[in-house]
Amino acid sequence: MAERTGRRDSAGKARRIYAIVAAIWAGVMIAATLFVDKPSNVIPFWLLLIGYFIVVWKKNAARRR
Repeated sequence: MAERTGRRDSAGKARRIYAIVAAIWAGVMIAATLFVDKPSNVIPFWLLLIGYFIVVWKKNAARRR
């Protein structure tokens, strides 16, 4: 049982790290969109960010079932 709890702690830590990375990425994307000469060049990176959140959302939904 203790081993299983350890895995949960590890998974929670990984989720926090992913959340921090996603927040930093979103902040950089907002700054890039505002300050770049051609904002349309940033669109693929926005799509990657949105795709990342969809994947995380689907994984969390599957985990809850």
